[in-house]
Amino acid sequence: MTFALSTWVASLLIALAGAAALAAFVVRPRPRQQVLASLLMWQGVLGGAHERTLWERIRWIVSAVLTVLIAAATAAAIARPAPRIEDRAAARLLLVLDSSWSMRARLPTRGTRWDRAVEEARAMAAASNAQEIAVATTADGIVEGPTADRARVDDALTRLTPSGSADGSWPHLADAGATHFFTDGARRRAMPPDVVLHSVFVPAANVALTAFDVDRTPAEDGARIVVNVANFSSAPQPVHLTITRGADALFDRSITVAASGTHRDVLAVPSAGDARFHAHVSAAGNALDVDDDAGAWLWTAQPLRVGVVGAASRAAALLAHDPTLRVTAIDPARYADANADVWVFDRWLPATAPAQPALVIDPPDSSWLGTRGRTEAQPTWRPGTAHPILEGVDMSLGRLGPARPIGRPTLQAVAMSEHDTPLISIEEAQGRYVVIGFSMQDAGFASTPAYPILVGNAVDWLGRPERGVRHQPGHVNLPPSTRRIVSPNGRALALTTFDDRVSATLPAPGLYLAESAAGQRVLTVSLDDPARSNLMSSTLPENRSVPQRSTGGRQPWWVYCAAAAFVLAALEWVTWRRRVTV
Repeated sequence: MTFALSTWVASLLIALAGAAALAAFVVRPRPRQQVLASLLMWQGVLGGAHERTLWERIRWIVSAVLTVLIAAATAAAIARPAPRIEDRAAARLLLVLDSSWSMRARLPTRGTRWDRAVEEARAMAAASNAQEIAVATTADGIVEGPTADRARVDDALTRLTPSGSADGSWPHLADAGATHFFTDGARRRAMPPDVVLHSVFVPAANVALTAFDVDRTPAEDGARIVVNVANFSSAPQPVHLTITRGADALFDRSITVAASGTHRDVLAVPSAGDARFHAHVSAAGNALDVDDDAGAWLWTAQPLRVGVVGAASRAAALLAHDPTLRVTAIDPARYADANADVWVFDRWLPATAPAQPALVIDPPDSSWLGTRGRTEAQPTWRPGTAHPILEGVDMSLGRLGPARPIGRPTLQAVAMSEHDTPLISIEEAQGRYVVIGFSMQDAGFASTPAYPILVGNAVDWLGRPERGVRHQPGHVNLPPSTRRIVSPNGRALALTTFDDRVSATLPAPGLYLAESAAGQRVLTVSLDDPARSNLMSSTLPENRSVPQRSTGGRQPWWVYCAAAAFVLAALEWVTWRRRVTV
């Protein structure tokens, strides 16, 4: 048997309770003195011989034992006893906690599903006789242990929180005698067959923003907001929806959403103005908070400044047809005095690398970009390459000019010729570049539809890298050039740098600002997942709404101790009232 308290503290508590009860029983109150007129009557009563029965001789002892048992049972209930679990080989125990966002759902009584999972995992660790215990989550893998120090296990369970990140590989612990998984079953997971499931699922009503986006309409001066509100409950309920643009409120009222239903709305707004949009929902039956907010960024609200540098370049006239761009043709001699969000260098390069993203078309040799390699006179496009820059580009309509690779190790080819010559390359490590490595002037490619689509895609990818990309709260991987991420409340987030990426945790929905060597980008973060917001169902076997405990469905031992204390106290009181016990 083990206790929620340490074993010696629990034993001392029970012993002291029993000793105190026995001491209180033995110490009799001082007799009350009474003045009588005569002792004749009392001498007749007390002076006669009286033979005591066996029960009269032992009932004091029975009463004392009952009193001690009542106190000990009450103290044991406080100490929370539990059966000691016999793990296979008593070697190692692995405790895995589900890190899904749904684990943050508030319970009808108190706490959250995560709190219940932590409580049960802590009791499992205290009751186990495994030599070592490890703690893991579905998002982060093993986060503590294996260790024989139960205090470290308890600290790990205390500091963990559900991160909602994408699942990694199932945590594995060598020589694990047993693996216990504490989950609400909101998502199906592939796991080993010998994993013991512990359900913390309790159905809960919830409202959520399942969609929120804003985009430019075909009209040049207009945009529209699309919002979806879902009510995951067994009854209709009013939901308060607010939508703001910057500091201005666009929508603020209550709407009634049917049981297990959705409400969809489309709002027209001007394209010009603040690019920041935010939506929030609230309701009485709303057990999860991470899906109550969503952000959106209207890219066309802030036109992209594009500077085209190069003699006789056709790119400036081409890009000027896009109303979301502000295009300026710049003479190479005046490049140092100009500013732009995105540069287009056509057969020309500055002496030093630009601080902003750049589209480089058929570049000359350069000290910072790299030197040109051997020329392929008549390159043939190799089909089958997939990248946003190449979306809608049909290279079969025009002949390509001579192509030469760039000698730069950090460039990544996204389009190759049949002879493996890079035709289009990108970089995100030391800057953000798109390099077109073939000539557009020596062939008819510039007069085909593929030319404007390719240049437009490249400028859009450079200047609006997050357009159309929505991140979910949790871990996110960004290009290695990322230097700083600022949350919606203005605080900088902690970054973890790897060789090929930068990792960060986006804790909540909203708009985040990512700063890199190639400029700034806006990250749109929202849950947008009806499957995770629906807290009324579970994928666990039989969809049980009661935790599956390792005690075979029986009540915890402290309940039995409390019940025993109550029964013994009632028995003592009844027998005392009937003068059966003392």
